Amino acid sequence: MYRRIKEQQQKKEQDEYDKWKDGFVVGDQGEEFADLNNENLINDFINYIKLRKVVSLEDISGEFKLSNIVN
Repeated sequence: MYRRIKEQQQKKEQDEYDKWKDGFVVGDQGEEFADLNNENLINDFINYIKLRKVVSLEDISGEFKLSNIVN
């Protein structure tokens, strides 16, 4: 019985995921993303997120000058 409930929950979660994934569009990368190849910048980016726990895309975009993230 537990297995059946778990399967139903997984199906419900998959249906919800499928519903939402179609709403997202991945656009082209901007030229500014090339700067993320710099190892220090990547570490700064990760540390920025870890330190704040929750960040908005606007904040990240402003901090790292990634204007193509937020339209």
